[in-house]
Amino acid sequence: ICGKPNAGKSSLLNALLHEERSIVTDIAGTTRDTIDGKVNVGPLTLHLIDTAGVNRTDDPVEAIGVERTLTEIDKADLILFMVDGHKPLDHNDEQIIKAVSHKNVIVMINKSDLEQAVEPAEVRQRLLEVDDSLSDAPIVEISALYEQGLEKLAGAIEDRFFSADEVKSQDMIIVSKRHEQALRQADEALERALDAIGSGLSEEFWLLDVREAYDRLGMITGTQVGENLIDEIFSQFCMGK
Repeated sequence: ICGKPNAGKSSLLNALLHEERSIVTDIAGTTRDTIDGKVNVGPLTLHLIDTAGVNRTDDPVEAIGVERTLTEIDKADLILFMVDGHKPLDHNDEQIIKAVSHKNVIVMINKSDLEQAVEPAEVRQRLLEVDDSLSDAPIVEISALYEQGLEKLAGAIEDRFFSADEVKSQDMIIVSKRHEQALRQADEALERALDAIGSGLSEEFWLLDVREAYDRLGMITGTQVGENLIDEIFSQFCMGK
């Protein structure tokens, strides 16, 4: 989640997580570091990261926060770019648009409960002036404070990853490079386990590969195999120490 200071990013994180994870005040620049949490949106599990507001600053601490925001933008699989709808677009918004160029972007015009100073058409024009590839970026009007428009936002998020015209229910979609790597490593571990079983090796060899596969899948699902489960699995076999 990125945007200029006081755009409402922390309010959105709290609304999506259904808890007061980020401090929300009327003072711009309250968030100076990244704050994260996980939330389910339809079939997706999002690792949300609330970032410091992007702006020109002489404050060295705030400047570090801005640098971290730009780093997170570069790494993210999806950018939720928040525009303060109650204020005109400015150089800070322009800087963010340049930073999210060629990324997977959803634009949120926040504070729909207040008098609007920004129209979706204006935002679209600014996006196109920087990067033609942002022409299909969804623009959703929301009020993070009053949790209005969040269903439309959730729909836009799903649409960025799934297309009803192109994806069948039995198809598998990998939405993250990290997930892809974890799945490949899990597959390799299971292949080693099958080879070990086929070669007649004892259980202590291939169970280690099974555990590695489980751990790799746990990186995607957010679950980790517990020692009690490992003890239970190993207790089913007669194994040497």
